[in-house]
Amino acid sequence: MDQMTAMNRLVEAILPISAFTMIVLIIYFIAKYNYQTKKLIIESGKGIEFKRKRFPFFEIVFTIIGIAFYSATFNQYLKKYF
Repeated sequence: MDQMTAMNRLVEAILPISAFTMIVLIIYFIAKYNYQTKKLIIESGKGIEFKRKRFPFFEIVFTIIGIAFYSATFNQYLKKYF
């Protein structure tokens, strides 16, 4: 195995891991910011009004679309390289 092939395989392995890590970190920081904001509002003595959502239609649809896109992309990746 020459050096260029080894480097390409390393990049192919690191790319999905880094993409997944980026998504996890984005979700973590958004959740942390929202928690801290609500905590400061409560500590200041103001109340938070929680509006009741009827049905989170868009959230469910976009989650399903994201899972389908990831599944199709990962399937093509597996077929191409393995």
